[in-house]
Parts: sequence; structure tokens; C-alpha cells
Amino acid sequence: MAAIIAQITRQNRERAKNKRYETSKCMYELPPFDPHFDPKVHNKYLARRQALIQQEQEKQFREILVKAREKEKRQQGKVEFSWKIFLVECSIITCLLSIVPLVLLGIELFWSYGVVEYTGLQP
Repeated sequence: MAAIIAQITRQNRERAKNKRYETSKCMYELPPFDPHFDPKVHNKYLARRQALIQQEQEKQFREILVKAREKEKRQQGKVEFSWKIFLVECSIITCLLSIVPLVLLGIELFWSYGVVEYTGLQP
């Protein structure tokens, strides 16, 4: 009988150590949040997450702009073939390349006439 009483007493002591609180009985009273509290603004995790999402959207927008500019540059760089432009460019190149030989020919013709008389060489 003494053993049973000792067990009951020990169980009571253990129950007293492990206090249980029911859901309807809370030891803490929390004041309500301020009405101006906004978790999207005041919570650091949510604010940083929102900033990260916004940075990613800006990055994607910049990439789209860069691709559009590159595409415009490629479109502007392409010039369609035109026979008129081809002939004008060919004539300009021909004129510029013929300047040096024509100048040398002119020098040879005009200055060789006087050289023969002064040097006494026979042609």
C-alpha cells in the first residue's frame, strides 16, 4: 500500500512540474498591431524580396532594350544593292586610281621635251 501511495505522490509531483496551459488560457497578453503596420513595408524579408523581384524585372527590361537596339543597328547597317550607287562608286574609284598614272604621264610628256634639248641626247 505504501508503494502505491508513493507512486501516486510521485506522479502528482511530475504533473505539477509539467504545467500545461490550455489554449483558452494564455500567460501573455499581446497588444494589437499598430494600424499603420504593413508587413510588405516593415518586414525586412518581404521588403528585400520585393526589391530583388523588382531588380530582376529591371534587368530583364534592360536586356530587352539592348536586344532591340542591337536589332535596330543591324537593320540600319544593311543597305540594299543599287546599280546606281555601284556605278557611282566604281567611277569614283577609277578616277582616284587614274590620277597618279595621269600625273606621271603628264610630267613625262611636258618635261621630257625640254630635257632632250638641254642634254643633247638624241631620241
